[in-house]
Parts: sequence; structure tokens; C-alpha cells
Amino acid sequence: MKRFLLAAGLALGAFGSAYACGPADFAVKDFAVDIERCSGSRCPKLRLAGKLVNQCNAPAAARIEIQGLDSSGRPLANAEGWPASTRNLAPGEEVSFDFGPLMKFDTRLVDFKVLVVEVKSW
Repeated sequence: MKRFLLAAGLALGAFGSAYACGPADFAVKDFAVDIERCSGSRCPKLRLAGKLVNQCNAPAAARIEIQGLDSSGRPLANAEGWPASTRNLAPGEEVSFDFGPLMKFDTRLVDFKVLVVEVKSW
């Protein structure tokens, strides 16, 4: 079975005072990795699904990155995006995501790390 690690990442850019929320104010819950065995040119397929939760006291959105790691912990692949698109999540609100279609299956992937890398208010 594939293992995974959830982590709050540091923002890639500096946060100005206009942002009341940061990466630590968001949580990823129920993250699961599934491999769909199928036939065809895009098979097997990954499912990298979970829920992003705004734990900040203000509406905001977050960009997450999922890293696919090899047995030594080196990143081999990544998928990133904004689970709520350009919509702010209200405090306590959650949104489901599946970034599996953004990462190609590779038999060397044995771990997955989820990082909240940027927070923004739209």
C-alpha cells in the first residue's frame, strides 16, 4: 500500500499584510491515494484525493502541491493547483479535490506529500 505524508508548506512568496491567513491556517484531511488498474494508454491511473479545509478566521483560498516520492524520499513527480479554483473558502468550509489526473502513474512512487504552498484572498 502506498504511504503518504501531510505537511503544511511554506509559501513560495512573501505574504503582505493584506493576507490574514497563511499555509498553516489550512488543513488537508481524508487524503487518500488509490491506483485504478485499467487498460488503455493512460492506465493505470492515480487518484490523489482529499479535502482542503479553511481553518482561518477569514475567507481565503489555498494552492496545494502533491509530491510523489521515491523510496529515498526524492520527489519524482508533482501536481499542484487551487482546489477551490478562484473562490475563497469561508472559515470552516472545505472543498474536495482529486489531483490524480495531473500526475502520471509511476511504479517508483511509494510516498506522497501534500503541502499547502500559497494562500490568497480573491
